[in-house]
Amino acid sequence: MVPTVFRRGIYRTIRGSLKRFLSIVVITALGVSVMCGLKAGCEDLCDSVDAYFDQQNVYDINVQSTYGLTDDDLDAIQEVDGVETAEGIYTETAYTAVGTTRERVVVQSLSKENIDQPVLVNGDLPESADEVAVTSKFLKASGKKLGDTVSFAANDASSSNQSAKDQFADGDYTITAEVLDPTDVSSDSTVNAFRAASAADYKFYVSEDAATSSSYSAVHVVVEGAKDLNSYSDAYAAKINEVKGNIEKIREEREKARAQELTVDTPTSLDAAERQAAMLFGIEQDNINRMAEGSDERAQAQADLDQRRAAADQQFADARAELSDLGECTWYIQDRGNIASYSSVESDSSSIEAIATVFPFIFFIVAVLISLTTATRMVEEERTLIGLYKALGYSRGRILSKYVDYALWACLIGGVLGNIIGFVGLPLFLFTVFDDMYSLPQMLLSYDIVSSIVSVALFAVGVVGATIIACRHEMAETPASLMRPKAPRAGSRILLERIGFIWRRMGFLNKVAARNLFRYKKRAFMTIFGIAGCTALVICGMGIRDTSVALSPKQYGHITRYDLLAVANPDDFSQTCAALDERSAAKDSDVTVTSTLPIMTDNVTFTFGGKSETVQLIVVPDDRTNDLDDYVRLEDESKEPLSLRDGDVYLSKSSQLVLGIQPGDTAHVQDSSLNVAKVKVSDISLNYLGNTLYMTQGTYERAFGRSVRLNGVFVLLKGSSADQIAFSKNLKSDGWLTISSTAEHWENYEANFTIINSVVVLVTFMAACLSFVVVFTLSNTNISERERELATIKVLGFRRGEVHHYVNKETLILTAIGAALGVPLGGLLAESFTYILQMPSLYFDVEVEPLSYVLAVVLSFGFTFIVNLATNRTLNKIDMVGALKSAE
Repeated sequence: MVPTVFRRGIYRTIRGSLKRFLSIVVITALGVSVMCGLKAGCEDLCDSVDAYFDQQNVYDINVQSTYGLTDDDLDAIQEVDGVETAEGIYTETAYTAVGTTRERVVVQSLSKENIDQPVLVNGDLPESADEVAVTSKFLKASGKKLGDTVSFAANDASSSNQSAKDQFADGDYTITAEVLDPTDVSSDSTVNAFRAASAADYKFYVSEDAATSSSYSAVHVVVEGAKDLNSYSDAYAAKINEVKGNIEKIREEREKARAQELTVDTPTSLDAAERQAAMLFGIEQDNINRMAEGSDERAQAQADLDQRRAAADQQFADARAELSDLGECTWYIQDRGNIASYSSVESDSSSIEAIATVFPFIFFIVAVLISLTTATRMVEEERTLIGLYKALGYSRGRILSKYVDYALWACLIGGVLGNIIGFVGLPLFLFTVFDDMYSLPQMLLSYDIVSSIVSVALFAVGVVGATIIACRHEMAETPASLMRPKAPRAGSRILLERIGFIWRRMGFLNKVAARNLFRYKKRAFMTIFGIAGCTALVICGMGIRDTSVALSPKQYGHITRYDLLAVANPDDFSQTCAALDERSAAKDSDVTVTSTLPIMTDNVTFTFGGKSETVQLIVVPDDRTNDLDDYVRLEDESKEPLSLRDGDVYLSKSSQLVLGIQPGDTAHVQDSSLNVAKVKVSDISLNYLGNTLYMTQGTYERAFGRSVRLNGVFVLLKGSSADQIAFSKNLKSDGWLTISSTAEHWENYEANFTIINSVVVLVTFMAACLSFVVVFTLSNTNISERERELATIKVLGFRRGEVHHYVNKETLILTAIGAALGVPLGGLLAESFTYILQMPSLYFDVEVEPLSYVLAVVLSFGFTFIVNLATNRTLNKIDMVGALKSAE
């Protein structure tokens, strides 16, 4: 019976202070949802990508060699511990016609083991050597359809890398299927256009019968048990690294074996083949010599023999020349981190999770403080009841359990709501953003019970702990003292009273307001801190938005000064540059080329400290380094200009943040032909969008041991942005491989920050809700604490408006103080995101516009005004007689 009565007392307390109870519920729900939701959305994205990769059997490890891989290499890899399946594949980067332009395309042989299995959209996968499957993106761009033919040709003129040479026969291939590339989950939209370009624009798949090479381009490895792990987890990384280490153990032996084959066995085979060819040719010459002299038959036979002998001699000469140019045979063992879209997903999710680790902390602190205020007031209101409980023999623990249950129930209800919002609502919101960024068959929702329990438990511990602290003092008193009215606080002079020339000029109500602010110090502190925290969150959110807007003019209006970057085949570079000048000089052209700077450019892998980033390499001719400033402004972190001199290597700031490299450190650079060099970073250059690596021609040639072959050009144009974009699109028909228009990048810039802007809107909304709850709760607590006082001034004749003004003035003053403190706090919090938000190819140099500070403060006051309007109704309903009878 007694427990039932006691339990009913808990329900009565909840009903009697429902607003306070709901405030704890809402704050807990907001905090848990932010803590779980952003992280859950990122994990759901990673889970969706992982499930897609597992479904298509995407490789775990990719092994390449500078001179291809043989069947013996494949057998050796298959025997390595931890390798479930290893298969050799053929691939090449080729060029194909898309309309009137040439585009890069990766051509890859289909796997017999279904590794990297493309998603079949329409048609049938290739079975014969003259069939090809193309991606939906290619069909859309080219206008072709199933049954049409397509051709491609490899470009091996600029590289001695075996894997870059012709792996497939040139000619026409019949399109038999429309597919999706399983390793590319990026959407076709302009989102993330500033990121480093991938190896190619499109992907083709052919049957293995189409391969003409005697060696594999790569070996794709599926690791035993890897599918049971999330490919973005530490456990997966540990397993893959273990198997990569096992493959490393056989690497040196297989490199030596391949070098032996190419430098000893192959020359010997060439000698034997050349001798054999000479004996064929000798026999044919003897037969010709027996023919009648001067006859047409003998002349034709001799001409045919001479032609075939010359062709054979040239082939042997070419083969020997190629062997003489052989460098060191080197293996490269890479994991899924080398897949561009895989890394993009990892970086994007990490950036959002970084936000998720900062914002919930403020929600948690505010929740604890609000709970402390709420519990303190609730216990003070129930002093008499607590005294009665103690008089009836209830222990301190039993009485305390009532208020612990009160707080715990609020946390549990808020936690359930927060889990629903966090694991369902917020991920679904983020999925609408991810749909613009990634192309996946489905997004998977998941529930992380550990994260759920931890987040709810964290808030429960904080809130319940605050409740226990608030109750501790009352529990120590005797039943007799608790059942007597609490003695009013002794009056005291406040600091402002000691400043006479100010105090004497203040009106009566202003003096009362000042005294009340200092009288209820705890509530004043809670209000100030709550408003400051919410203001800081709003400023931080707006600062992230301001920064994303400012990055475009910083990059394209300050750092990037060229209007066009065009890249061609090195063999065609002179002709394409001439075509550029001719197009500019045409009478009907609305755009004029004012100047150009030839360069060499390549997408390279920059590795330091076990981490890698894809970086755009820019090599400037030694005699044109002084002209670089007209096209690209190089400046250090203090924004002082840098001059590119011989021996200098400048790396962009975004890469430095990810890799942790410092000036003076040495790193490895691997180019697209798998050539590797060691370079010493001279300085860090500011580059806000994209990763870049600058060096001079001499620096490059000493590092890589090979000559620079110019293939790109920086161009300055004269003409409107629209005309420049149209001009750049027309250039592709002149043989350029890639065209990058600065005007077009600027135009498409907004789409690049869809995910960041969406998260900012979400977090700002959450902060606004928190601000409203804080002010509403503390305002109601203020009224309940002073109900007798407010009834007194109403009895004394204060009108409604005067009563409202009497109370609301204090709230506005506290809001002003809180907002003033929140401004610098928000600025510091926003600045931290320069180092927290490390998205690929992005230096997030945070800056907050003055207007954002103003809007955050205005928003804080706006919520205070709204709350004041709501609490004014409570003021109007105060029962003067009942309040004055109370023993407060």
